[in-house]
Parts: sequence; C-alpha cells; structure tokens
Amino acid sequence: MDSKQLLTLGYNYRHGIGVEKDEKKAFEHYMKAAELGSSAAMQHVSLCYYYGIGVGINYQKSFEYCKRSADLVNVHGMCSVGTRYFTGNGVDQDYNKAFECFKKSANMGNMVAMYNVANCYRNGIGTKRDIQSANYWFKKRRSLLKSNKSPGHINPELKRILDDDRFKLSWVDYNEVNVIKEWGKRMSINDDGDYIIVMGIAPKGLLRQNLVEASQLEWKDKLNILNGIVIDLESIHSQELVHRDLHSGNILQRDELQHACITDLGLLKMKRKEKFVISTGQRAFDGTPFDDYLVTRIIYGSRPKCLGPDCYIKLATK
Repeated sequence: MDSKQLLTLGYNYRHGIGVEKDEKKAFEHYMKAAELGSSAAMQHVSLCYYYGIGVGINYQKSFEYCKRSADLVNVHGMCSVGTRYFTGNGVDQDYNKAFECFKKSANMGNMVAMYNVANCYRNGIGTKRDIQSANYWFKKRRSLLKSNKSPGHINPELKRILDDDRFKLSWVDYNEVNVIKEWGKRMSINDDGDYIIVMGIAPKGLLRQNLVEASQLEWKDKLNILNGIVIDLESIHSQELVHRDLHSGNILQRDELQHACITDLGLLKMKRKEKFVISTGQRAFDGTPFDDYLVTRIIYGSRPKCLGPDCYIKLATK
C-alpha cells in the first residue's frame, strides 16, 4: 500500500469506520505512512504521541513528528509546532517561535492558526500588541467560518436559541459554536431550561476580586488590562451592540493579571468605571450610596478619585 492508503486505513481504525476501532493499529498504519514521507501521517503520529492514542504519551516524540510535518510545509503540522512552542510541551517554551509558526500556518489558510495569531496580537504574546492586526485575523477567520456549512451535531434546540435574533451575537459566528462538541461536559441545562455553556476558564477570576493586586501592578501592566477591555468593547461596538453592564465583576482575568476580557452582556450602560478601579484598587465612588443623589452629582461633573500619570487622569475624568 502507498502512504495515502495507509493513512486512510489508519484513520478508519482510529474512528472505527468499516472496521473495528483499534487505536493501536491506527497508530501503526499512521507510522508506516509517515515513514513513506506523508506529512499528513506525520501530523497524525504527532497527535497520537501527544494524546496517547495507540501509544504512550511522549511529548518529545510528538514535537519531533509535527516538526517533520511542518518542514514538509504541512499547514496543520506548522500550527502544531506553534502550539508546542506556546505550551512548552516537548520543547522549550518560546512565545516568539510560537507566533512565527502560527503566522506561517495562518498565511496558508489554517483557521486555528488564524485564531492563535489574533490572540497573540491581542495580548502581545510573542509579538508587539497590535489591535488592528488582531481584529484583521479575527475577521478573516470569521469570514472563512461563514463560508462553511453549519455543523450538524449541535442540539436542535440550542441551534434555535443561537439563531434567535434576541440572543445571537453576530461577532461570534454560529459555526464557531462547534467547540461545544469538544467541551460537551461543560454544557448543561439549568432548572429553568436555560443553556449554560462554559467556553473557557479564567484562572485568575474576576477583576473585582483582584483590585488590590491589580492596583499595585506597573502602569504598563495596568494599561494592558485596559487595552484588553478596549479590544473587547471594540468588537462588541463594531456590531452596533452595547454591553450595558460593564463593571469589574464582568471582567475576567486569565493566566496573568494583566490579561483581561469582558463577559456577561447585561442591561446597564456604564462607561470608564474600570479606569478608576484599576488605578485605585477600589470601586468607583466606593463608600458612597449608589442612589439618585450620586447620579445627579455625576451628571453635573462629579468624578471618583483617580491616581496615576496626568494623561491617564485626564482620560479617566474626561
């Protein structure tokens, strides 16, 4: 058999298509195809070593095979090499090399790599933070997703909700919801029949929980937090939508305190508030009753205390 036939047979054994599912035989056929020079098979071998499919987990071997695949200009292999450099599994962690690999793969049309490139630009990982470039890659990826057929494995009732104009968020294309298939254990229905979907985890929790620590960061890191908030707001506003409930309890922080993203669309329109909490370590107008009198004071120009460089204070109190 040639490499293509071996690769197909390996895939069939992996997924039980026409034969009894056998991950060990799948790995053996992927390996034979890889030895015949198939870059696609090399990528499959890499994934087998990474996830322990038909063989023991071996991150070094996984990197070796995805690197071989990438050297043969395989778009998926190139993206996988970037992921290994990003996570440091099987190779020394190197964000700069990760970004370079993601960028090459994205330029070859890989949508996962496009998302990774956009994320790197958004958070300044392996490259200089660049909002315009981040938005470019996010939009390019979305345009490709829109041209694809919607996945058929999503629950029909959930699809109806997602397609409803009252709930659909146009900057998150329906096709992107296929990650629910992979995160199925994190999707549930509450007692009221509403869907609860966890699309990701923010290890650092809410900005509100970290106000004191965030206020003690260097100013470049504080500005990174604000920049992340601005990027998310720009995405929302670009779709002619308004968050209407922006406060420190609706801002998540991921692996690092200086990385922030917005969550929870609400009802109230509140602007600029986060500039104050990040600089002072407490809520705006902390200790003051949130009543009609405070609203009147704000209308007539009252602003909470703000610390920092003059240019920052001028912006926050504008």
